[in-house]
Amino acid sequence: GVITKIRHSDSFGFLSNLSMQFTSDSNASQIEITFMPVMEIMSNESVSIFLPGFKFVVHDMSARISPGHEANFSWDDTGETLTVFSPVRIDPYKFCALTVSGSGVVFPSFAIIQNDNSFFVSSNARDGPIVKQPFHHVERLGYFITRPKISFDPSLVGKNSKMTLEDVVLSISLKANDMITIILPGIFAKDFDKEIVLTNELNFSISWSQDCPRNTLRIVSLQDIPERTNIVVVFPETNGSKFFVAQRALSERMKVHINTIDSASWTYSDDVIIAAEAQVQMSSVKDQLTFDPPVA
Repeated sequence: GVITKIRHSDSFGFLSNLSMQFTSDSNASQIEITFMPVMEIMSNESVSIFLPGFKFVVHDMSARISPGHEANFSWDDTGETLTVFSPVRIDPYKFCALTVSGSGVVFPSFAIIQNDNSFFVSSNARDGPIVKQPFHHVERLGYFITRPKISFDPSLVGKNSKMTLEDVVLSISLKANDMITIILPGIFAKDFDKEIVLTNELNFSISWSQDCPRNTLRIVSLQDIPERTNIVVVFPETNGSKFFVAQRALSERMKVHINTIDSASWTYSDDVIIAAEAQVQMSSVKDQLTFDPPVA
């Protein structure tokens, strides 16, 4: 009998074992993306990779799809998306390597953490389109193994808050006088008291520089700290004096820098969320609840 392939309008694609690795030398850089598609990718159909922080000079680079086929590509600088058009048909469940290389491949200035979830792919394959798929594995680039976390409690505008820095895990050891620097726009400190800082049995010298918008917390190591140590620093709320106070609502990542005698690296923290407090007031005139500021 004849086997007829039925194409459903609601079909979807998936790239199994989706992985991204980086290599670089003084002359060129390379990104290699490997995967096995569960769907068929036809010639001239595309795979698009969202690569925030990367830059590409298209006339100084090339793209290839295994086994060794040169591929056309385009770079959307505004959308930070590299689109590679397959020059050949790629069968389902067949290993595929997509390589972009050349002096025009420029890595981000910030460190990429291991298995970073900032990157994803899409595809217009008719046999199974992909809207937004994260990577299963992303190679680390830089010294940060995990993404630092900065949190405030309570996380409300104008409140005296405890601040916690954690998940600073590095692939290098720190020596005495090496420094962690955190840029905290929108965060202010008053009556800064470094003597009450709590750490996970690590010794630091800590200072605060209020130079809006680059309000800066500097944490200088006073000892050797082995690699892969989870560095935790807690700034507790104090009685009768302000410590860290957010002056505006926030939903953004903060920059965390590592500076050693030999090198430097930085990355973004997780999103820091500071909410505007809705103050509930009882109106004596209308006998109804009002909110200041108004909330939807």
